[in-house]
Amino acid sequence: MDGAGRLARSLRSLRPQADLKAAALGAVILLREWLGLRRVSARPSLEREPPHPAIALIERYLPNRAGVAATVLMLLASAGLGIVKGGHVEELTSA
Repeated sequence: MDGAGRLARSLRSLRPQADLKAAALGAVILLREWLGLRRVSARPSLEREPPHPAIALIERYLPNRAGVAATVLMLLASAGLGIVKGGHVEELTSA
C-alpha cells in the first residue's frame, strides 16, 4: 500500500505467479489421471471387496454380448408394439 491507503498496483493486474515447479507437477498429475495412466503395484490390492453373489453368477454364466443382444431385442419389440398399437400394420405389410 502506498501512503494514501490504496493498493500500489491495479486490482486487475496479475497476481504473483505460482511456483513453476509446482505447476508443472500438477499438470503432470492431471495429465496422468486424464490419460488413465496409473502406477500399477506389484501385488494386488486386498482392499477390493468381492462382487455381490448375483453379479458374480450373471458374469459367470451369461455370454459377453448378452446385454447388447437384450438391448437390440428390446428396441425391436418396442418398435413392433408401436406399429401394432399405432395401426400401421397394413401400411407395413403393403410396403
